[in-house]
Amino acid sequence: MRPKLFLLSAFLMLGSVSAQVFNTAHVLPPGKVSLGINPIMLNNSGVNDFVLFLHGGYGLKPGLDLGARLGVGYEGSNNYWGLDLEWVLNSARPLFSVTTGIHALEDIGLDLTGNLTFPMNRTAHVYCGIDSDINFSDPVRMPVWLFAGADVIVERNMALLFELNFGVTEPATNIFSFGLTFYFR
Repeated sequence: MRPKLFLLSAFLMLGSVSAQVFNTAHVLPPGKVSLGINPIMLNNSGVNDFVLFLHGGYGLKPGLDLGARLGVGYEGSNNYWGLDLEWVLNSARPLFSVTTGIHALEDIGLDLTGNLTFPMNRTAHVYCGIDSDINFSDPVRMPVWLFAGADVIVERNMALLFELNFGVTEPATNIFSFGLTFYFR
């Protein structure tokens, strides 16, 4: 039973990444590690761009984890990096977490995400929420996305994730992502 609880908790980490949430409202248990890969497609006014995200997480204490991300392949700009902390605010059903973070692409920015998760069974979850950034560019930009996703444990230490992000404000773009996350003790 314990390995199943670990998997259920462990695969559900990773927070805000400029609308690539890659995450449910669960966090990693203390001392647990996750590593993942998520190709994404950004759609901006009918033009598609493909980026690859690598991400990792570490459970700091019950109800709190740390996430890190690297996005490579942005056309005409630097690589993306981000760090965040995710807090579980409600561990009853539905689950609710808040993620805060910092990121950089062309400019430095701050992240804030609210994530609502509905466990369907022990291996599948659907989630949705709102993700926002404050990008300290000239002028300051505040893109906002609504997101929805699903993740499924497909092997003992591996989960598959699908996510859609809908840009609500300029310059937010629509984003589709899928990927794999691996978990380690």
